[in-house]
Amino acid sequence: MEFWKKYISNDIKHRTKVLIPALSDCFLYFLNKNKIADVKLGHTVFVCHGNVCRSPFAEYYLRSRIPKSAILVESCGLNVHHCGPSPEMAINVSEELGVDLNPHLSKSYTACDLAHADLIIPMEYSQYLHLLSIFPNYREKIYLLKDFSAWPHRFSCNIYDPYGRGKSVYKDCFRQIQKAIDLMLARQDL
Repeated sequence: MEFWKKYISNDIKHRTKVLIPALSDCFLYFLNKNKIADVKLGHTVFVCHGNVCRSPFAEYYLRSRIPKSAILVESCGLNVHHCGPSPEMAINVSEELGVDLNPHLSKSYTACDLAHADLIIPMEYSQYLHLLSIFPNYREKIYLLKDFSAWPHRFSCNIYDPYGRGKSVYKDCFRQIQKAIDLMLARQDL
């Protein structure tokens, strides 16, 4: 077995390690999720773990795709310990994809106006559950970003955190976010 370990990439090892929990997350989420048919884009808050990679990319990408005054777009994290910039890898990869994360500074969900948000969009099922546990009355406005993806991409309900991983993982993550937001916008009249 040791012989094969050196031929299996870290990415494959990571994907294998998260496969079973990911399938479980998706199954449980699909049993409990909201219907997405009539979602109207309004004040939108993207949520992830630390508000340094996924949710800021989603925020700045959506802002780049809509007229400036069309809607309010924010992002926040559920576990933010200090206000800081996105990691260099996130900034570099986002620039390659046409999104500037340089102005971003992370913030906690307590600094966002979730009460007046029309949509609250976490990246993972665990974040969805965390938000529901804090804000049970907001259930009707919380959707995973993957809800807006096309089949079969939404089969996996999570967009995993690229933090601390390689460039290809960041790029894959950010492209998933772009595709979901593009499809979300295709449903709207902006």
